[in-house]
Amino acid sequence: MIILAIDPGRDKCGYAVLNKVKSGSRLNNEENNWLCEKGIIVTPDLRSYLKKLLNKYNIGVFVLGDGTNSEKIKDLLLDYFELPVIIVNEAYTTYEAEKLYRREKLRGWKRIFSFIKWKPSKPIDDYAAVILGQRFLKENN
Repeated sequence: MIILAIDPGRDKCGYAVLNKVKSGSRLNNEENNWLCEKGIIVTPDLRSYLKKLLNKYNIGVFVLGDGTNSEKIKDLLLDYFELPVIIVNEAYTTYEAEKLYRREKLRGWKRIFSFIKWKPSKPIDDYAAVILGQRFLKENN
């Protein structure tokens, strides 16, 4: 099953395409969860970019966080695409996304002193979308 997870926002949305069995980048050493692609899109361009992703991957379901702007994004998804939209609780996704970012990006002395909890220097909405996708896959094994 290929899913497209979206972390909705007013100005930008994070997205992540995850596949239960396809090769790609492994997620948190979870054997069967694979990340095909992730990124951040400005919200006004979301619909056109999602069309490109749907043409590139055989996506079966949208997974949408229940946070800021989720109702508008849900309406957009239901109006323009013929896929189910599953709402996932966004509680603590920012915290988990920061942990995932640090595991992936911190190098050198920052990794040695990882207990300091460095804040990411860029938006991490894409990492939050990965967390949402992981939550959905974990609940729907």
